[in-house]
Amino acid sequence: LSNNFIAKVSDFGCSKIRAADGHDDVVKGTIGYLDPEYLLKFELTDKSDVYSFGVILLELLTRQTPLSKQKVSLASVFQEAMKEGMFLELIDAEILHEDNMGLIGDLASLACQCLAMTSESRPTMSMIAEELRRIEKQVQQYPGVLTSISSLSLPASSAADTSEHFTGETNRYDSLRRVAAMSIEFAR
Repeated sequence: LSNNFIAKVSDFGCSKIRAADGHDDVVKGTIGYLDPEYLLKFELTDKSDVYSFGVILLELLTRQTPLSKQKVSLASVFQEAMKEGMFLELIDAEILHEDNMGLIGDLASLACQCLAMTSESRPTMSMIAEELRRIEKQVQQYPGVLTSISSLSLPASSAADTSEHFTGETNRYDSLRRVAAMSIEFAR
């Protein structure tokens, strides 16, 4: 944060470093922010940044670190909570007020989309920016509008995208999750 409490993000926790010989890039990453697909394909993409941005949103919503002391991924816990409709239990108590439930629901939904296990299911950063602008306009236009908790689930389109990781593509999801869990030991 700046002196005026303006948020400035400088690093998502993953960087490519050019090797001295100029041939191979070396990737250094902080587990918890690192795209689970990278752990399988060893390829960073624009959607890797989308995943990391989703983790940043989670940190803001929950006031928790991306990886607990027990090495449990906040992203995994959050995705499971979203699936079961229990995500409000993870939201930081200081921001969990009935007058901002719509905002919290919108941001949680956006974070969930960013954290999709497969990069194809994640939005682009321009789509995220557009959604953040929409949310900002809505908050400015209707600052006191309440949203019922029952409407805080994922929108139909993103629910389908995300739920495939828990149903139809269980093997791929479980595989990514296992690789992510095993790779914690190799993070910087």
